[in-house]
Amino acid sequence: MAVNTFILGRDKYQVIAAVVVARTPAGNETYVNRHGILPADTSQGHIEYLLENGMISKLERSQP
Repeated sequence: MAVNTFILGRDKYQVIAAVVVARTPAGNETYVNRHGILPADTSQGHIEYLLENGMISKLERSQP
């Protein structure tokens, strides 16, 4: 069963480049197209790299 990590308070990131490769700590790679959401197991270091290069943006949570 998939867990909605956004509900658990983890950040979500949306791809704004044409496509990115999301890397996991285990070394797996997943291609994510524009407007897609990075997988929850994307490594933090890779998320920082993608943010610094303007390839993804952090999704903001709406306040209840």
